[in-house]
Amino acid sequence: TLIIHDGTIANIYLQEFEKRWAELGGPPNSLDELIDIELLVFPNPSFGKVTVKSNLEISKINLYAVDGKLLSAYDSTNIDINSPGIYFIKIITEKGALIKKIIIE
Repeated sequence: TLIIHDGTIANIYLQEFEKRWAELGGPPNSLDELIDIELLVFPNPSFGKVTVKSNLEISKINLYAVDGKLLSAYDSTNIDINSPGIYFIKIITEKGALIKKIIIE
């Protein structure tokens, strides 16, 4: 819970929150959009090669470190990761973006 007693500061906080929320894709427009998306990320855990499949056209896949740093962007649905660890991939489709956690052993 965040309590701010100053209206100006509260407004600045709200604007920044809404900006970051929009950058991440915000909420889906409807529950139907979530239901219509079929997404497979496999194998997970993996030894370095991960494949992403979806019923929607995938325009780009971004690979992020756990701290949120963008490590790489892929136009392909096949991802090669050399270093073991936990990563997040953001899969961008025509209906929006989804984020999945992957583990590389």
